[in-house]
This record gives sequence, C-alpha cells and structure tokens, in this order.
Amino acid sequence: MENKKKTKWPVYLTLVIAVYMLAMISLAVFTFTQSVELVEGDYYQKEVAYSKQIERIKSSKSLPKQPSFTQQAEPEFLILDFPASFDRTTLNGKVMFYRPSDSSLDWTMPLALDANYQQRFPRAKFADGYWKIKLNWSGGKQEYYHEQSLMIEGNK
Repeated sequence: MENKKKTKWPVYLTLVIAVYMLAMISLAVFTFTQSVELVEGDYYQKEVAYSKQIERIKSSKSLPKQPSFTQQAEPEFLILDFPASFDRTTLNGKVMFYRPSDSSLDWTMPLALDANYQQRFPRAKFADGYWKIKLNWSGGKQEYYHEQSLMIEGNK
C-alpha cells in the first residue's frame, strides 16, 4: 500500500478566495449604506460668498500696512494696531477670536478704534494657547478681511 500524502493547498486557496470575496461584498454593502451629504443644495450662493471673501483678502493684502495684533506693549492687553490710512469714524467691522482647540472660548467684539487707531482687548479673556484672530471690516464701500495667528502665553 502506498501512503500518499494529500495536499491541502486547493482547500486553502478556495478558503482565501472566499474570505476575500466576502470582505469585498461587505465593503460594498457598507459603502452603499453610508449617507453622503458632501454637496450642499445652495453651493452656487456659497461659492459667490467665498469669492467675495477672496476679494476681501486681496483688498487687505493690497494695503500698504496690515492691521496687526501685538501683546508685547502692555502685558494686560492684546493690542490691535490699525493702519492710519482709514477714516476711523467710517470704519465698521468686527474682530473674532477663534480658539481651534476649544470652541467654547470663541468670542466676537465690534471694531472700535481709539484716536491712535488702536483697540485693546483684555488678556484675561484669553486662555493660554493658540488663537486665530479674524478681522472683518469695511472702510467706506470697500470690504476687507485679515487673519492672524497668535500664541498667548503666561496668562494668569
């Protein structure tokens, strides 16, 4: 009697192909059952609004001096230094303080410059960390947008 060893590779190959097909079918079912809401119904209006935002940014970048936020001059205040080329009585806008890591710390304040074209914000309102400051204003008929990142440190 001859002792013939049976090879099991056809069984393993069939098993691997079956598991692969089952995984692909499961992936297809999972993919087709997911809700896809990436496209908005009013995408044209949003694109027009975004185009206006790009124009605001371009207008701001074309200024000879950009608005800037500093924290070195006075330790208890964050200071917005605005270009003096604007008539501060006709300026209208808002300053948004955006904290990417904690949206509960976000806050907005209207633009109100003093005679030196500055506005002070109390540092006590800022938690230590990374902040994005978004300045949106209009000077007459022209609209502007400026964004600056700032690291607040050493706040008690």
